[in-house]
Amino acid sequence: MPTGGTTRSTFASEQAVLGGDSISNVKASIGRIGDQLVIDELSAGLPGASRGDIRGVVTGVGDATTLQGRVTVRGASIARFANWFT
Repeated sequence: MPTGGTTRSTFASEQAVLGGDSISNVKASIGRIGDQLVIDELSAGLPGASRGDIRGVVTGVGDATTLQGRVTVRGASIARFANWFT
């Protein structure tokens, strides 16, 4: 998304591939206000019968990038998720 100004984008997909594994029910609603990236919703069904959700505001660049918000991961198999994530 371009820097400065205000933009908004939404995306949804029933299935996608990330890290060589399928993820499902991908939803994203992301916008930019000035130099802030606003994540209203970024969620997906992940490997290991897990679900991930991110909401918040991303600021900064490079090593100074920060997320002020919430990251939630829940699921049936933490070992399967951890193996996929790493």
